[in-house]
Amino acid sequence: VPTDGTPFESTLVVHYDFSQVDGKTVTDIAEKGFQGTMMNDARIAQLGLEDGTSLNVLDLGNGTGYFDLGYEIGQIMYNEAMDYTLSVYFYIDEDYEELGNAGNFLWTFSNWETVGNSYLVAILGQGRQRVELKGPGVLENVEVRDIDTGNYLPAEKGRWVHFAFVQSVDLVASVYIDGLLVAETDIFNLPPFFLPMDGRIGTMYNWIGRSCYGNDSYLRQTMIYDFRMYTEAFLEDDFQGDVMDVPATLEMLNSATMPSGLIPVR
Repeated sequence: VPTDGTPFESTLVVHYDFSQVDGKTVTDIAEKGFQGTMMNDARIAQLGLEDGTSLNVLDLGNGTGYFDLGYEIGQIMYNEAMDYTLSVYFYIDEDYEELGNAGNFLWTFSNWETVGNSYLVAILGQGRQRVELKGPGVLENVEVRDIDTGNYLPAEKGRWVHFAFVQSVDLVASVYIDGLLVAETDIFNLPPFFLPMDGRIGTMYNWIGRSCYGNDSYLRQTMIYDFRMYTEAFLEDDFQGDVMDVPATLEMLNSATMPSGLIPVR
């Protein structure tokens, strides 16, 4: 039986773990089996685990690779994203020198392909991790800063990191890194209120690794694992084993053998 007011049986509505792959198409393993597409030089790489098995991850490459999450998730953004959680693991290569550039979006849900007029995005570029929500006449954001100095905290390179954004119907927005709360603020717009446009039923441009601004840098030399969307607002305990075991997953990822030849010569 679907949960009240939704067509889904649980609150896990999208889950791309990159295990179900057919050519360039990846099928999510949540209940609806949505399909996304690896674009340009994005591909699947494999990590070697300590038990001798392997694990699929998304390799964004070193050019214009990105992952198209599909149109269905845009419909969820228009209709279901009241209480919601977006969660993903990323690994940025230590040698990636352009993380300071504009762009380097972790994920994008946008009504516009290149002009960025209305969107919900997570940004790792320009030395500051943040989530921005932009609608008609409003721009709101939550930024990750050092609790003591107030300085921006850039995304870490050379290790797997977990990044999650949570917004609740009571208009509190939070960023969690490695399962721990690192930033929180009041944000007064929810996606079903500020994103919808006449004549559309969902955001059309839903990506991992690509910006909704035409001149921005793609997120490159980066691997992605386990993208999820829940229609509930997680708390810190939910990342510590009750719903997701972020510390255990990070331990598995950071102890894995990295794929050889991951980053091509430019």
